[in-house]
Amino acid sequence: MKVLPHSIKNSKGFTLIELLIALAASLLLVIAAYATYIAQNRSYNAQEDVSEINTQSKVAADMIANDIRASGFGLPEDLAVDSINGRTTKIVVLDSTNSTDAITILGGFRQIGTLAADAALGSNTITINNTSGITLNTNDKKYINIDGVTFAEITAINGNTLTLDRGLDQDFSAGRPVYLVEDVTYCVDASGNLRRIRRNANMTTCSGNTGSDSEIIAQNIEDLQFAFAEDLNGDGLLDANDDQDGDNDFDGDDFIDGSSVSDFSQVLAVRINVLARAEKPDPSFRGLGNPPSSIENRAHAATNDSYRRRWWQSVVALRNKS
Repeated sequence: MKVLPHSIKNSKGFTLIELLIALAASLLLVIAAYATYIAQNRSYNAQEDVSEINTQSKVAADMIANDIRASGFGLPEDLAVDSINGRTTKIVVLDSTNSTDAITILGGFRQIGTLAADAALGSNTITINNTSGITLNTNDKKYINIDGVTFAEITAINGNTLTLDRGLDQDFSAGRPVYLVEDVTYCVDASGNLRRIRRNANMTTCSGNTGSDSEIIAQNIEDLQFAFAEDLNGDGLLDANDDQDGDNDFDGDDFIDGSSVSDFSQVLAVRINVLARAEKPDPSFRGLGNPPSSIENRAHAATNDSYRRRWWQSVVALRNKS
């Protein structure tokens, strides 16, 4: 029996309307998927920015706190006689009511190395094992301290042998630490970069001079402010003259602005404020990221922008109060 082929006359396909409907549905799915991707990408970028400002600004605030805490370590007995690159007080502050503050602190923050041999009382030469990579000189990196107790200035360098401007006031055994004593400035430049400048910084312009080491430690910093707690009678405690609010306690009201400090050698503690802003705006955060109305003695205007902000505040007690 012969099998006849099916007639294609009765075969059915998709109509144009059905194809258009399917295409529209597919397009809606693509649009929905793309919108979801955009929303997730924005959320990811926002969270990444938040994480970045949190990490960067917190690390910077901790660096400032650590150096302030160690300020005064290794300094000479009288800074008026032995100044450090022209600085005669262990803390110098540029206080501002309409801009960021700047602070310069003095101390032996970095260990150069150790004594390579015993050094005798009265000797004006020492030999060191320099393990730090810091290149000493007889200009701005000439101030040293041995073992945290004896300050001296370098007048000549011959390899690892240093000639000092004075005889040692005691014996030192090999292996005792040697520190570089220097001035370190924290300030915010015109681009919003928080800088750490070692030696000879211009606090007004937040810039270094020849020989300075300048590095950016945080970006997008909107404010840097400092306040200070004093101990005017030098007893190491807040007393009636020092207790700003008269409550016989050490609290937030006992901090004053840098312009009101009468003697930085009598500062007990420093309050540090760092206000950071995200690098990119977050459209979903418009009007929600206003800075504080004021930080210390600087007022901040409200904004309607879309930037997220983070404000760090910490109080640091000085270890080496003179």
